Amino acid sequence: PDAGQPVALRRRTVDVVGGSVGPWQPIAEGIQRIEFRYLDEDGNVTATPADTRTVEINILARAEFPDEKFNQNQTFTTPNGDDWGTYTDNFRRRFVSTRIQTRNIGL
Repeated sequence: PDAGQPVALRRRTVDVVGGSVGPWQPIAEGIQRIEFRYLDEDGNVTATPADTRTVEINILARAEFPDEKFNQNQTFTTPNGDDWGTYTDNFRRRFVSTRIQTRNIGL
């Protein structure tokens, strides 16, 4: 999607044994940007699934409606140095970054 238009993240359940697929369910609304980075044991970006030890997730969420009393003038910078923005509008945004260590990989 266009980086300027927020979307809803959705998921659906799949029964791998029976083959049935559940309905799409919303997880989060108003997601404007999302990035996944896969890191090896030294913290370097990797494209090799077997080398992945950590997954970094960066999310920029935007309010559904503008707030006329709020003036956004901000650039959001991801941990790897990518700039998201600059946004100069009346929408409130929140940037979240987290790292998740994978388990049982490389044992």
